[in-house]
Amino acid sequence: MKRYLSFFIVLVVALSAVLFFPRTSDAARGDSVGLVVALQGNATLIRKEGDSIVPVTAKMALYLGDTIRTAEDSKVRLMFVDGTVVSLGVGTTFRVTKFVFSPREKKRSFGFGVPAGVFRAIVSRLLPGSSFEIQTRTAVAAVRGTDWMARVDNNACAFFVQRGKISVKSQSSAHNWVSLSDGEGTEVHEGAPPSKPKIWGKARARALMRDATLR
Repeated sequence: MKRYLSFFIVLVVALSAVLFFPRTSDAARGDSVGLVVALQGNATLIRKEGDSIVPVTAKMALYLGDTIRTAEDSKVRLMFVDGTVVSLGVGTTFRVTKFVFSPREKKRSFGFGVPAGVFRAIVSRLLPGSSFEIQTRTAVAAVRGTDWMARVDNNACAFFVQRGKISVKSQSSAHNWVSLSDGEGTEVHEGAPPSKPKIWGKARARALMRDATLR
């Protein structure tokens, strides 16, 4: 039942992307790469030039280089032009560092940075030649197509996969990747390799989902 529900969620966000966004996106030309689809509380957006700080509002367009910061009482849900949905919990900083999307070739190359906070990402399956990476202070997560979450602190981060697969490595090494599947999590502390993947208890998984998801 959970698998069918997850598939339905991915299908809905993909169809929504077709309805809400243009069919092409070239971030190098300054086209929008996504938008804010839901907001709870207050958040700010910093444009890549660094001289424009504005309050986040619903339906606000996102561009390559943008940084969103949520307050301690706010959450934000973002949708990107390929249908990827990212939810940001309280006290989160999220940066769009790379965004290349070719609908005709069905290829994607995305990069995001999360220095601190908590988030959830729902990403449809990536085809060969595509990439989706999120960088934190201590780790790198490479996604293949999944529903997953993470909590990022100054010196450590924890990753959990609700459905699908991701690979995680430490920032301090290029060779210590671990793979996570349904229900598995790992922790990465500064200067250390990822912990051995293990099944998370329901209470811990639900707590992370609650913190990373808008009601």
